[in-house]
Amino acid sequence: MEVLDRACARFNYSPILMRRIIKSTLHLTVCFIFTLIPKIDGKLGIEPAFLPLVSVIVHPGRRFSATLKHAINCIFGLASGLVWAIIGREVARCCISNKQASDVWLKEHEYRGFQAALGILYAFEFIMLIYHGWMRSVNHTFFSIVFPTFLVVHFSFSEQLHIDASTLSKGYMTPFLLGISMAFVWNVILFPEFGSKQLGESIVDLIKKIRNQLDDTNQFWQKLEEKNLDQDEMRKELSHILESKQELKSTGENSNAVFKESLYELSYSYMTPQSVDVVLEELNNMLPNIYGLVNSCHVLYLGLSNDKDVDFLTVEREVEYMNKENVRAIMKSLAPSVNEIHTQIAAALRLVENGIVECYEVCKLSSEEKEELVSDLATQKVKLAEALEALTFNFQKITETSKQFISLDDEMFVLSSFLANFKKTTSVTLQLLNKTDSLLFIKNSKKFKSVHFNFFSKSNISVNKSESQKFNLAPSLPNIPDFKNIFKAYNIPHLIFGIQVAITITICTFVQFMPEARLWGKNTHNPWVAFVAVLSLEPSSGATFFVTFLRVFGVIFGSIFAYITYLIYGSQQHFSWGRAVASIVVCTLFFTIPGFHYFLGSPKYLKSAIIYIITIYVVFVASMKDDDIKQNFAKRCLACVGGVVALTVQNVIFPLRCRLGLFNELSFSVNSISELIVICFPGVETNNQSVEVSPENHAKFIKIVQDIEHSLDKIREYRTFINHEPQVKGEYQPVDPMFDDSVRVIKALLERCQLIESLEFTEGNEMLSDLQHQPQVFKHRQTTILSLINNLKIASQSLRNKSPLPPNLLSSRIAHRKLTNCINEIFDNSKPASHVMVRKTSSQIYQQYTVSFLKDKLLVWNSVNSQLSEVIELSEELIKINLRFCGSTLFRYGFLSRTFDLASFSMIKEEADEDEFEVESDEEFGEPISRLATLNKYVTLDG
Repeated sequence: MEVLDRACARFNYSPILMRRIIKSTLHLTVCFIFTLIPKIDGKLGIEPAFLPLVSVIVHPGRRFSATLKHAINCIFGLASGLVWAIIGREVARCCISNKQASDVWLKEHEYRGFQAALGILYAFEFIMLIYHGWMRSVNHTFFSIVFPTFLVVHFSFSEQLHIDASTLSKGYMTPFLLGISMAFVWNVILFPEFGSKQLGESIVDLIKKIRNQLDDTNQFWQKLEEKNLDQDEMRKELSHILESKQELKSTGENSNAVFKESLYELSYSYMTPQSVDVVLEELNNMLPNIYGLVNSCHVLYLGLSNDKDVDFLTVEREVEYMNKENVRAIMKSLAPSVNEIHTQIAAALRLVENGIVECYEVCKLSSEEKEELVSDLATQKVKLAEALEALTFNFQKITETSKQFISLDDEMFVLSSFLANFKKTTSVTLQLLNKTDSLLFIKNSKKFKSVHFNFFSKSNISVNKSESQKFNLAPSLPNIPDFKNIFKAYNIPHLIFGIQVAITITICTFVQFMPEARLWGKNTHNPWVAFVAVLSLEPSSGATFFVTFLRVFGVIFGSIFAYITYLIYGSQQHFSWGRAVASIVVCTLFFTIPGFHYFLGSPKYLKSAIIYIITIYVVFVASMKDDDIKQNFAKRCLACVGGVVALTVQNVIFPLRCRLGLFNELSFSVNSISELIVICFPGVETNNQSVEVSPENHAKFIKIVQDIEHSLDKIREYRTFINHEPQVKGEYQPVDPMFDDSVRVIKALLERCQLIESLEFTEGNEMLSDLQHQPQVFKHRQTTILSLINNLKIASQSLRNKSPLPPNLLSSRIAHRKLTNCINEIFDNSKPASHVMVRKTSSQIYQQYTVSFLKDKLLVWNSVNSQLSEVIELSEELIKINLRFCGSTLFRYGFLSRTFDLASFSMIKEEADEDEFEVESDEEFGEPISRLATLNKYVTLDG
């Protein structure tokens, strides 16, 4: 084990992935050897080649629980397929009188009944094919369910009608159950992955990544105080923290996946895997704030340096016009408090990490570390709370010295986002210390380890669960497709793929449902033509091209290799160690190891890797069934016809192109983002609605986030295969970078929306509710959100229909600036510059709330608006990309057809009346705000 780990460390390869490849390769090789030994091969049922096939579908290269889940799926698919096949065959047998006769006898003596029986079999197969295509299109993880169903039904319908149900069941269940049981054997005895230790390791790894991310972010924030920034060095550090953020995301996903899998496993430990739920939930709550800290540093750097090279947005950012001196002055004043609270957070996370190590036996702590853990937990809570109070007091002291710091200028927009996320991270860390203290108490109360039977168990907490903890259930059977809404727009692609599968297999295997050609189809291995076709057919044209190439290559290579081994070692009737060794060496080196590397390590090549591995073994085993190897070789190559048919059907009958799929998924994601914004900023439809995020909307928000992430996975899949898809019409345009830019913007929008929803759902909204119901404030808030939602929905429809954008889109940026000006006037003691506001609203707010409470809530409100400002900028970038995709319909005549550039603006400014249109000087008010913000001061909704 240690030698393997050192070797992996030397070549920078994952030791866990290497162990899983070794387990899977050994399992598949043993199954392959069984098919090479005639005595064992004769007892593997009707189709022995199914043994290496099922060893890929249910392989041991996972945690025990994941192997169990796929085994349940495979057994469910096998059972449902057998039931459907037996029912179909028994109904078909009712059409014939002599149920013990062969197909040849039935063709000669009972032609009509035999023909009717085959027609019934085709009807049953057609329904199965629609189900197969539907389920595969809905979710690719259903492959382990529907593929065994297809195999059992299709191959059993090709067998003669006189074979009874018991023989069929035994013949198909033997290789499946043997392969599944052997997968469990290798999973347990070789590099086992179950129990709570690996769960503890994943949680510890997540805490380390969070701590490192906080260290890098704080260091970067401190360097931003310097006036003369070394841009080259800062770019490197910014790139580092952004890459670390992506690594942190993947680590969090891995921890949640391990937790989910550990909930239905056997474990021998002090603590049950469910008990770590309380810690993992708080870590999941902390992650959005860590991402928010990184994003705040990114925006701060852009504002202080005006470095356009590191910004992935091409639109104008409002942060470019902030007062840099004010920002640096505030940062310098807050630096000691920020450093102190960062030090205490890091110390607290180390204690939490040691607590997890102790509870879940990740490694042995020294006696000093154990004593320090017990004694320092309570002390650290006090230190962290004091550091948080010091930061709050220091911030209040700074804001009291100058009233402009409590305003809603760009300076406070940026700093509020950093400070609010920092304070939220501190609060979650305090909760983590409490949870760790509780876990240690439970651990210390137990003297001995015990066996925990975790199957069908739930976690300890069920209130306000994060998304990862919503999976705290044992593996269950798949959901039945929603037949009530089967003809809805979102189900049409699934229906199309189901029809494509049915048409493809019908073209490939219609001969086996014809009395005259049934025997010929069996002799030419016609069922395997459908096997090749169904694996080659994918929900998009590009994926079908790529997979068909792999299938055809595997079929031809496997047939050639089988022919060579036959010439050297003879037929399969007598076992030859030479053939076995040659087959194992070649298949392992060129197919198994590379295939499992991509299968287990690269999710985007998941289906392709499965096909790559399966092909060589299945073809080789099926090629050695008789002495006429040349004829068998021709039959094997004939199976490639299935791939050609699949490719033809995919590109002729209801073609599903990767580009079309990309546009549809992008449209869906953008529209879903608009729905998230509706939840984040409720109450814009009518004046009577609440502005708080309700628990029901919080649950809806999580569901929409899930849908967007699934859509992004589909986009990633389409992007993988788009280069394998020929462009039939139009000039070639390299649109791939634009798709990547769109995905990047959508991910950024999703991240900002999650942070906004997290702040609004967890923080109180008392002050926000009263403030935002003021008539002027509510009007501009309503205009901002509705214009933003309107623009996103227009972009979504434009992408879906590939239609040009309209010439005039509402400006969310101007409306948002109006909103901030209204709020600023409420808290400003001077006379309002515009918008006649009722001054009693400000006094009422101050009388109802203390200044400390007000400033704390205003900090959260500023942070939310900082994220909203970024959402607006990101939406503008999305519109800009959309213009490159679809174009726009411009005004052809009149002054609106002219471009409104800076020269036009200067002409308007010169002609305007001085009393009505007065621009403040830069010397008195610092750096000018943006052009849009300047216009906003004089363009009102009141006219």
